[in-house]
Amino acid sequence: MRFIFSLLLAACIFCVMTPADAKLARSDIAMLDAIAFVVFDAEEGAPPGGPPLKRTIKDSSIEYLQPMPNPDLSDRSVYGLTVEASSPEECIFTINLTINVPDKMKPPNSPSGIQKTGIKVDLNRMKKFEVRKFPLNATVTFFGVSLEGTQIYCEDNKCKDKHISDMSVIYNVLKTPALQAEFLTRRERAIDFIKKSCPGKPY
Repeated sequence: MRFIFSLLLAACIFCVMTPADAKLARSDIAMLDAIAFVVFDAEEGAPPGGPPLKRTIKDSSIEYLQPMPNPDLSDRSVYGLTVEASSPEECIFTINLTINVPDKMKPPNSPSGIQKTGIKVDLNRMKKFEVRKFPLNATVTFFGVSLEGTQIYCEDNKCKDKHISDMSVIYNVLKTPALQAEFLTRRERAIDFIKKSCPGKPY
């Protein structure tokens, strides 16, 4: 009887530890959505002036795919922009950016094959995290999410203390002041949510 009980206990432990059962919690999903949204404007649905993004929740990450049409019907490869966000440690986020463009659509002298970029944002080092406006002249304003902190933003293992994620392209597509105000408010709310989810950090 004890032997059978031991087997059942071992089986239960194995089930708990199986990677297939390792799903993201709702709070983790919300946090990764916010990071992808603030840093890369990635969210499910159609962004202004661009094709829709498909969002997929994986075991330990969230993936956003913005597909690109391929003129070569014989090529069954998937082309487009992929943004995958994950959090290997508390308040540390990695974003893997993959760009796969059909060779026939690439500009001359552009790199061939799939282009990959690995990004890490460490909120434990954060001193400033905010939406900022940079007036360029009387009619043009540059908008960006400003990240500041010691080695706060790393791209392919090259780190820097300041990074500004440009939001101007999408902002300028929005034609009415109401849409532009809603755009900025959503970014600010996402940043506030991220800050509240990482309390006690130095920003």
